[in-house]
Formats: sequence, C-alpha cells, structure tokens
Amino acid sequence: MEDMGISRIEINSNNELLVSPKSNINKVFRFVYRADTGIEWSEESQTLYSLQPQGKSHFDLYKKILAAASSELGILLKPTNETLWVNVPEALKVSIDNYVYQ
Repeated sequence: MEDMGISRIEINSNNELLVSPKSNINKVFRFVYRADTGIEWSEESQTLYSLQPQGKSHFDLYKKILAAASSELGILLKPTNETLWVNVPEALKVSIDNYVYQ
C-alpha cells in the first residue's frame, strides 16, 4: 500500500465532497471507477468525488473515497499538515483528521 497526502478537501457549492490527492503520477486515479463504488475521478478538477452523494454524510463519502482508492489503486490517502480545507465544517475536519482507514 502506498501512502499519499491529500492536497485539498472541499465541499463545493453543490454540496459535493471533493478530495484532491497531492499527485496523480501515471494518471492512476482515472481508474478508480473500476472499484464499482460510485467514486469517480475528474480530470478537469483533479479530484475524487462520489456519483451518488444523496443521503450520505460527507464523512461517509470521505470513507467511501478512501476505500475505493485503497482497494482499486493500492493508495492510502491521508490529510497532512499542508492539506487545504475549503468550506469544511470544523467537526467534519476533526472526524476526517482522526479517521484511520484500514
């Protein structure tokens, strides 16, 4: 399993959770759809996001994004001290910071 930092976590104006890895070497994230979890990669914004966010909490979507990156790509995404948080409530930030995917 390869560890990779997250450069940005954002809740956009459409209330979608977007997760931007620090790197997309070899454009590997475009293959995340193969995990068949409803997680997709946006080449334009360089973010991972959920196709079916309705009814799910942002924290559940975050866990789903991490699971898809791990199971399909062998990449363990983690926030770092440099992660930029955009429109993320403090309580969600704390939950994400304390979450350890296994």
